[in-house]
Amino acid sequence: MNNTENLKIEAEEGFPIQVKYIHPDLKIGMEEFETNVQSGGRRTVHVVDQFVWARVIEGGISFQVNTQIVHVEEGETLFINARQPHSYKGAFRTPAKFRILVAAPDAVDVPFLNRKLQAMINDSAFASTVIRPASPLFSYDMDIILDLIRHKPEEYEFEVVAKYCAILRQYCRIHHHTNPDETVRRDTDLESLREMLAFIGEHHQEEITVDEIAAAGKMSRSKCSRLFRKYLSKSPIEHVQQYRLEKSVYLLKNTTLQFSEIAAICGFNQQSYFNRLFVREYGMTPKQMRKTGTDSKKQNPHHSEE
Repeated sequence: MNNTENLKIEAEEGFPIQVKYIHPDLKIGMEEFETNVQSGGRRTVHVVDQFVWARVIEGGISFQVNTQIVHVEEGETLFINARQPHSYKGAFRTPAKFRILVAAPDAVDVPFLNRKLQAMINDSAFASTVIRPASPLFSYDMDIILDLIRHKPEEYEFEVVAKYCAILRQYCRIHHHTNPDETVRRDTDLESLREMLAFIGEHHQEEITVDEIAAAGKMSRSKCSRLFRKYLSKSPIEHVQQYRLEKSVYLLKNTTLQFSEIAAICGFNQQSYFNRLFVREYGMTPKQMRKTGTDSKKQNPHHSEE
């Protein structure tokens, strides 16, 4: 599994937003975002090693977690367990404002606590949960973390860790109530899918075949295709293309690289083929997409860049 310093979440069609850790050695980060984009279009499903919390302040947003579409209303908080395939689907109430908290499972690296977290991470039946706004208990600490990160008072990192541990404790308790005996509930298909998605993420710049993807998941070519259809509603190669296209959108909007360079970096051997797929997917050329990215940065002060 590929560990990264930043977690990318798409808040617009094909447009990744960066949630940065507050320090390379303290892998916790939080940002607030706004979007007017309605649900629609295809989004690439991602598997990341981090825990993800999405708290809706205004409006409503949707995620896909495994095969389930989860709607999160104003005042609610969605928790997505680490290593669960998921994607951001968009706002179903506009405008929508939401806060994303991410943290690596080893952000607070204590062996005793790590063992407790592993029981939750390894439970395939505990993919996500939505906390309804019955109590401010699950939102207050997130508000404090965001305020600390924004204002950075002296030695604020200690308080961030304290609040994060308080949040994590609540979700460990929720997991314990759903699985008090900590029974190992494994989904081997889901575990294989994670490995195949990770393989694509690590090798998307290279030529990738369905046989290679299937081998990463230790399964046959036909079963590989069935799993992708079940969880992602597309073929393995369609997912590879979508993954590459979304990488290209980020580079178009956040770098000054030439279009030919971006095509090569994203695994497209021919720029003409890249252009053709891009127009088919987004209804505009890479040049037009770059211009929309420039315009959106001027208008959207909540955008967080690398």
